[in-house]
Amino acid sequence: MESAVKLARKITQRRSVVAFTNSYYGMTSTALGLTGNQDNRQMVVDNNVYRLPYDGCFPESNSLELFQKLLDDRSSGYDLPAAVIVETVQGEDRINVASTHWLQQPRALTADKGILLIIEDKLTTSSKNSSKSRSSDSPKDRHERKR
Repeated sequence: MESAVKLARKITQRRSVVAFTNSYYGMTSTALGLTGNQDNRQMVVDNNVYRLPYDGCFPESNSLELFQKLLDDRSSGYDLPAAVIVETVQGEDRINVASTHWLQQPRALTADKGILLIIEDKLTTSSKNSSKSRSSDSPKDRHERKR
């Protein structure tokens, strides 16, 4: 994670990064600055991190749609970030699994704005090698199909 963020910042010449609620990326200083858990990031404050709700956190709102509006509004106070970091499955506080539909939104947003998309997939590495998994499916979609 450390290298991915440093590379994104170098390539884009921008400092800010978008991370999501309940995120966890490790124990390095950059990773701790991105983590959602306040107790873990007390000693490492990164003012260049924008936080957005993860898929399903606030079902009544679309945080990525709001974020796009903030980026489009030059007086919102949001600078164009270097990267958006997404976990397809989160396991820090509880297991959260993003839907395929939700995962497509950051891709569209980043492609449109010239923002790098970093996919953190450490909790799904076994599913990548499964002959039953489909590349367009999220783990949540595969779980629903098994029911």
